[in-house]
Amino acid sequence: MKIDLKPVRLSDYIVKITPTELLHENLYVKTVKVTVNKHYKGNLQLQSEILALPGYIKLDEEYIVFLKKGDEMPSITARNGSVVKTNSPQGKYVIEKYRGK
Repeated sequence: MKIDLKPVRLSDYIVKITPTELLHENLYVKTVKVTVNKHYKGNLQLQSEILALPGYIKLDEEYIVFLKKGDEMPSITARNGSVVKTNSPQGKYVIEKYRGK
């Protein structure tokens, strides 16, 4: 399976997060409180622990998230492939690439 490396290259931040509380949702986006479990790229400093993520995410599951700097809060890097499960091929690639960093 080919891994899309574009989000890795374009992201200012790559972090492992766990969404912990749903604040708002619509058909496409969930605004959630998150716990940042690990920084892989960049040092994400959230003013609040709130992110807007795709509507398919589930609370209390770990994800690798690819983010770019935003005016008020970071946003996902690309429409597709910017939020992946930690056990997906892309998630495993990030964990292995940044192991020990």
